[in-house]
Amino acid sequence: MDWGVVRALRLGGGTMTLRRALVLLTLAVLAPMLAVVAAIHWHQFDIRRAQEEQANLELARAMAVRVEQYVQDMLCDLSILGGLISGPEPPTGAQITHLLTGAAGERPSVLLTALVDGEGRIVYSSDPRAVGISIAGREYFQQVRSGKDWAVSDMLISLVDQKPTFVVARAVHGGQGDFLGLVFTSVNPEVLSDLEIGPKRCGQGAVVVFDRQGTLVFRRPSVPLTWEKRRAWTRLDPMLRETLAGGRERVGEFVSPVDGQLRMAARTPVGDIGWVAGASRPVAETMAPVYQGLFRSLGLVVLVAAGSLIGAWLVGGRITGQVERLQSHAVALGRGEEAKPMGAAGIRELDEVAAAFSRMREQVAGREAALRESEERLTLAAEAGRVGAWDLDFPTKRLHWSAVYLKLAGLRPEEWGGRRDSFLDVLHPDDRERIMGMVEQAIAERRPTLVMEFRIVRPDGQVRWMRGEGRTFYDADGRPLRDIGVAVDITERKRAEDELRKAKDELEDRIGERTAELAQTVEELRRSNADLEHFAYAASHDLQEPLRQVASFVQLLALRYGDRLDENGRQYIDQAIEGAKRMSALIKGLLDYSRVSTQARPITPTDVGAVLEEVLSDLHLSIEEAGAQVAADPLPTVPADRIQLAQVFRNLISNAVKFRHPDRPPTVRISAHRQDGAWEFRVCDNGIGIESVYYERIFEIFQRLHTRRYYEGTGIGLALVKRIIDRHGGRIWVESQFGEGSTFFFTIPVE
Repeated sequence: MDWGVVRALRLGGGTMTLRRALVLLTLAVLAPMLAVVAAIHWHQFDIRRAQEEQANLELARAMAVRVEQYVQDMLCDLSILGGLISGPEPPTGAQITHLLTGAAGERPSVLLTALVDGEGRIVYSSDPRAVGISIAGREYFQQVRSGKDWAVSDMLISLVDQKPTFVVARAVHGGQGDFLGLVFTSVNPEVLSDLEIGPKRCGQGAVVVFDRQGTLVFRRPSVPLTWEKRRAWTRLDPMLRETLAGGRERVGEFVSPVDGQLRMAARTPVGDIGWVAGASRPVAETMAPVYQGLFRSLGLVVLVAAGSLIGAWLVGGRITGQVERLQSHAVALGRGEEAKPMGAAGIRELDEVAAAFSRMREQVAGREAALRESEERLTLAAEAGRVGAWDLDFPTKRLHWSAVYLKLAGLRPEEWGGRRDSFLDVLHPDDRERIMGMVEQAIAERRPTLVMEFRIVRPDGQVRWMRGEGRTFYDADGRPLRDIGVAVDITERKRAEDELRKAKDELEDRIGERTAELAQTVEELRRSNADLEHFAYAASHDLQEPLRQVASFVQLLALRYGDRLDENGRQYIDQAIEGAKRMSALIKGLLDYSRVSTQARPITPTDVGAVLEEVLSDLHLSIEEAGAQVAADPLPTVPADRIQLAQVFRNLISNAVKFRHPDRPPTVRISAHRQDGAWEFRVCDNGIGIESVYYERIFEIFQRLHTRRYYEGTGIGLALVKRIIDRHGGRIWVESQFGEGSTFFFTIPVE
């Protein structure tokens, strides 16, 4: 034990006690812990804010796409209505009213659909109260009348029922392109937000849409708002003002006029109509998990700190008393006096030290003899192991090198000067300043040991690397007295280290190049897949408008001229209508297939039993018509997209009923059991079965095992099911006995 340290820790002389040192050491250990906790939670605040900003922006973009799609669908419907009304054989007034009423009834959000003449007067409407009202002063009428093909109004007060609404209008032209008027649809924004296009958010999250003036069109979840509150957003929301002015996306914070809370929000423009879509969540709700974690961590740190400080104070007091008694015992032994026996300290290490001092006196003589013998062996070992030694006397500056050291340096004894400066003559010029600086710093800091690596230049010009390790002894005033040490030749080790470093650098360069290539390949594949999904969705969506026109005109043809056609003509019309229906079903299937990834909902805990009940309720007519029996075991709750999981069961149960055996009533049984970290679901039927060669083919898109003459379908259903299961991280397969029935299996991971 270094008794100088013990003396330094005693009271008096301005030095620090051991007890106080332990307390300060404990505080020094706890301070970084507190700093780390603070840094971690600060970083978590930044991460959570960035995550919420990105989530709000993605939701705002999705809402913008949904609003634009809704407007385009409305314009498509209005285009068809305008074409029917302005055709070569215009319908009667009753037929026009019937068409307008039918169009208004297709969407819950539509208040009325009306036909306006060229002077701005409503001549026909699904709501009789609107007939005769003039809209000539409305901006959207002026826009269409001045040459625009269509227009979407800002929020306005309805002239029919004095309620907030907005209008989607499309021009109606004659055969020569002359302006005849327009057809428009008045939309109830509150019903729109609840039923048709507003994505739901958990907690207090909300999505909103504003018109070109910054007036709130709708909000989900919806809340009752006065007209004044709808128009108050631009005053409180700087992001909305910037997006309306510049047409660029914005993220930030604002105080909501609905609930008065500070919210994190995002704003993005909506296509060509000039509106703005947004999403937000209260800052308090967003940061609540981070605050909770911070408070728990701080509480734990406070408890640990209090316990540690109390323990350090108690233990330090006990150790200090025992160390002072041990010091007195050591001083007596050092003087050769007979020391009094020490009592047990109760601390094992101190008791062992006291016992060691008691044995030390008897061992000193034996150790001196052993030391002499050890020195002789050390000299022999140094010569055998080529370990050189030095001994420097600071007052006289005499430097002694052993014979081995002289041999390592390539010197003969008579060539060695024996002075401190003689070492500088052998030292490599490039290392002199560095080595002397290290020695001077070690002496200034009174360090007892110093390890150095340096080069020496032999008389023949050969450069050798050496590793020296020395120990310095100081007097009571801190002046160096003597330095002794050993040195070994490490030239070969240095050469090996250089080669290893070069090989490592080369390997790191190769790994970096390969990693960059792999990252580029992965990014290209991800972008290609996203582009392909977007293309499939856009292509399928754009096919809807011409298909609707074909179906509408064929139905109108059947309505007007059906009684003039012979049997073959009517059959051709029926086949055209049937083909349009099949094409519509095929396009819907393609849209569903592409939306599995592009418009998927979050994975949340989902009650499979409740989902199955909804599916069976939707299919009850087809199940009853087929005389089918559907039974299910108790089903679990799994992490899933509720809508997509319903599509899986709807397709599998519909197939089981469709492909039933003609000689027996269909039965379907659904069950589930947990296996290897996932839930395995089974849908069993007693239908016509599937041959084993088709087990893989049936899950490919557009693959049908039967013609439409026997079984209707698009060949997309099972491919859609497989895509949904793949998105959930599971797998799907089938086992079947031809003519006896089939069992479809699919898995959903527990986490």
